[in-house]
Order: sequence, then C-alpha cells, then structure tokens
Amino acid sequence: MIMTKILLIIAAHLLASTYSFSLESRVFVSTPVSTYPKKLVQECMSVPFALSPDDSVDEAISKLIKIGRSSSPVCDTNGSLVGIVSSFDFLQKEAFEGALLTLDGQQSKSYADAAKKICAQKISDIMTPNPVSISPGMTMQAAATLMNKEKVHRLPVVDDEGTLVGLVTSSDVMMGLLHNHENLPPANGENHPVP
Repeated sequence: MIMTKILLIIAAHLLASTYSFSLESRVFVSTPVSTYPKKLVQECMSVPFALSPDDSVDEAISKLIKIGRSSSPVCDTNGSLVGIVSSFDFLQKEAFEGALLTLDGQQSKSYADAAKKICAQKISDIMTPNPVSISPGMTMQAAATLMNKEKVHRLPVVDDEGTLVGLVTSSDVMMGLLHNHENLPPANGENHPVP
C-alpha cells in the first residue's frame, strides 16, 4: 500500500513533465483530467428491483421480461442482499437440461454447480450467492474498477447494513465517462460552457 502511494507520487511528478514513461513492465500514460467532481454511485444508480430467493425460476423469468431486465439482485424479506441472478444463469438451465455431465476430479464442483442450476426450481437454487457489491458513497471510477476486476456488468449497491439501495451497471459507467469527456478542459486552455 505504501509502495503504491510512493509510485503514484513519483508518477505524478514525472507526468507533470512528460506524457508517458515506463517503469520495468509497467507503462504510465498521462490523460486529461476533468476539473469537475467525480460522480458518486448514488448519483448514477438505478432504483432497485429485487427477486426473492423463494420465487420460482419461471416467476422470475416472467418478472424480468415484464420489466425489460436481464438480471436482478436477490433479497431476503428484510431487503438484505443475498444473491444475484442473470440471464446467464437461466441460459445454463436451458442449455444443459437433459445433458449428461461426466464428473472428474478437477471439474466436479463446476459440474455440480451446473447440475444444481439445471434442476433449479427456485431462485435460491440458481442465483450466485453473496455477490460483489458497492456502497452508494463510492465513486463511479471505483465502480468501474471493481466491475473490471470482477468481470461483471452490474453491481448491487448496498448500505452499511447490507440492505439493497440500488443497482449500478456498466451502462451507467459509460454514461459517466461520456459526462467526464464532455467536461474535460479544452486542449487550448480556453473555457467552455458546462452542458
């Protein structure tokens, strides 16, 4: 952690005089920085919709189709996040139904998970439990970093008690990037109006 901070300080000083440099196997590239405050997740998240772990798979598919979504957080009766389900979970159920899965030592857990999804009757059987989530006070940059690290397209937003308060998606991040791009200072240093 301290080493990272030191490298960032060195990088900041070097970037003040150059646009890029390399350090061993890493390359640092300077990019324009918006002068506007970074957007927070709470400013960009959508209103939460959640399924119950007790919903049947068929009910859940019907609900998602009616509201035009391909995924949903899953919450218990107290509104606490317990899982997430996406179209990929439903696709696995359909794709492997009636398939013969051979079990070997290395893949037995993944096959067992696939078998569970094939036989799933309730959302609790098909959902991904304990999904990665983010708090509403985090920046959209932090959300983008977490999505990239975890290779996900959506993050449930939870408060300090673990209660679902929203959902932030990769589309929300893209809209934030567009906002930042539109508010970059011009290359020639002239002022421009903020939309």
